[in-house]
Amino acid sequence: MNADDLARAQGPLKERYRLNPNTAVAILEARSLLGKEVHCTNTIQGFDIELGLHPAAGGASNNLCPGTVFLDSLSACAAITMSAVSTYMGIEIRNGTITAKGELDLRGTLAVSAEAQVGFRRIDIQVELDTDASPEQIEALLKSTEKYCVVLQTLRVQPELTITSKTIGRA
Repeated sequence: MNADDLARAQGPLKERYRLNPNTAVAILEARSLLGKEVHCTNTIQGFDIELGLHPAAGGASNNLCPGTVFLDSLSACAAITMSAVSTYMGIEIRNGTITAKGELDLRGTLAVSAEAQVGFRRIDIQVELDTDASPEQIEALLKSTEKYCVVLQTLRVQPELTITSKTIGRA
């Protein structure tokens, strides 16, 4: 997709969102099906994905860990955002890699230590680009990618989060 194609695809959407901001609100949903085992199944665009505990938390070595999927979502969102931004900026990226690496102390999630944080305590994002862009262009590209990456900004802004429950199958 080139800059003209992207502008044609996004232009009418941007105009509609400017004229009627309520139409810009999207609801995304993910659902995990619990089973009797310590794992879950998510259906992502028609594919059933089994997820479970990381081996360092007692899971099987072939488990797909939700923490890794979370980091995959972050790196993918950054990569897609960077691709769109570079297209608009006219920066050619021949090839590239975005790696998200997270550090966590498993004593928190395993209830070994109340002082240990549950969740990632540090996330590093490494960007490698094969491009002829100038250092100034790359800096602008990185800043815009950071500004417009939904997953990255969700980590920074921390949206309102609620958890509710309902019981089914009870007489």
